[in-house]
Amino acid sequence: FSKHDQIGEVKVPLCQVDLAQTIEEWRELQSVEGEGGQDNKLGDICFSLRYVPTAGKLTVVILEAKNLKKMDVGGLSD
Repeated sequence: FSKHDQIGEVKVPLCQVDLAQTIEEWRELQSVEGEGGQDNKLGDICFSLRYVPTAGKLTVVILEAKNLKKMDVGGLSD
């Protein structure tokens, strides 16, 4: 496996989310360095999160990805 490039973050306070219910929402990635803008937009990923508290298991499913750039800022494709 190659090194992963961090492209941003989304913070979801799980203590404020009812994980027993289906949640569908879109959130923008926030830049880790605090820099952003349309030039840094790398695409859209829609994913599903499922948490099972009794098993301590979080499942992440990628549902859709669109408008993804073909390469990262270093010119490499993952």
